[in-house]
Amino acid sequence: MTCAVVSQLLSRRNGREEFKIFNEANISGHIQEKVDGSVSGTRIKVNGQVYYFLPTTGKENDNGIFSYTAEVGDSLFKQSFSDTLLLFKKGKLLKYTFIHIK
Repeated sequence: MTCAVVSQLLSRRNGREEFKIFNEANISGHIQEKVDGSVSGTRIKVNGQVYYFLPTTGKENDNGIFSYTAEVGDSLFKQSFSDTLLLFKKGKLLKYTFIHIK
């Protein structure tokens, strides 16, 4: 196998593991660090825990890209295994669904 194939397989496995942690989590708190977004996922830190996920845009979030919209101090809420992450920003509720990695 080439290095690129091995790297891709490891990334997929890590992505599944990171999504499992995010999906199973009950999240309720404020964003503690700058939100990092990239093509491989979005990183958030809430209550000392780091989560990675792939949010989508739509009407429920004014078509706002999560990593450009969410800021330190904004509140997040997600129940375990929920398909929606709630972002409370300056008195406004934005709902983000996300890609489920299997």
